[in-house]
Amino acid sequence: MPSTLQESYELMQVQEKNAQGTILGGFIMKKAYELAYATAKLFSKTEDPLLDCIDIINFIKPVNIGHILKFEALVIYT
Repeated sequence: MPSTLQESYELMQVQEKNAQGTILGGFIMKKAYELAYATAKLFSKTEDPLLDCIDIINFIKPVNIGHILKFEALVIYT
């Protein structure tokens, strides 16, 4: 399944900041979900794949405006 690896890069913009001036965790989770969905759709070639689980989303430290995040998605079980 390593051939299912998909990557996405996102530049963090000011409109997604929270009260602390860092990027909203929900926005980051949305971007992770969107990539996972696209990866599942490319793998399954169906109209609407059902995502049962997104295994890991780690928030290690705050993300500041201007940072570029790399997202990776991989099908590991079907």
